[in-house]
Amino acid sequence: MIYNDFQGLKLSALGMGNMRLPVLDGNDNNIDADAAKEMIAFCMKSGINYYDTAYGYHGGNSELVVGQLLKNYDRSSFYLASKFPGYDLSNMPKVEEIFEEQLKANISTYAESKPLNEAEMQLILGIADEMISRTTVPCTGCHYCVSKCPEGLDIPFLLKQYNEAMVAGAGEFIAPMALSSIAEDKQPECCISCHSCEKVCPQTIKIPEELNKFATKMGR
Repeated sequence: MIYNDFQGLKLSALGMGNMRLPVLDGNDNNIDADAAKEMIAFCMKSGINYYDTAYGYHGGNSELVVGQLLKNYDRSSFYLASKFPGYDLSNMPKVEEIFEEQLKANISTYAESKPLNEAEMQLILGIADEMISRTTVPCTGCHYCVSKCPEGLDIPFLLKQYNEAMVAGAGEFIAPMALSSIAEDKQPECCISCHSCEKVCPQTIKIPEELNKFATKMGR
């Protein structure tokens, strides 16, 4: 197997996607776990160490089945990626709810036989700290600024998407999709820099400056 270096990780050039696993009786939600087990075993034997799933695959069952099957292998022998279903804009108000559901499922998968050790916990906390450090705008969503905006921009929403883009980095797609759901005259580049919003911001955020950065990041 050919391996590539990616941000300090050695990932196999081939990975196993789990969007279209074998199913029973033609029901996409009913994964054939035995067949999937054989597929993963073959991948592991072949040196594949990257596995990809998502919250929405197979009606939410891909994450669960893949988690249970990979539980049979040393956790240090593979990398597992999952994703938020940002392709469906109706999920945008449920980011925290879906993330918590994914987290609980992940914990329950490994709670019985493979609890996190101290090194793993520190690794997770370190990753979280690094992601938070990239969230540069401390907006609390108080909405005081909204009533002062002559353009009627939903400033907290825009700043939230900016933070999302900052955390996601180069692979960001949620923020562009979220922006596509609002009117053209409510986009971050529509800020006229009147600074009325700044006067009522409890966090003293330089809002026009941040919205301009957001617009630039989105290629506007």
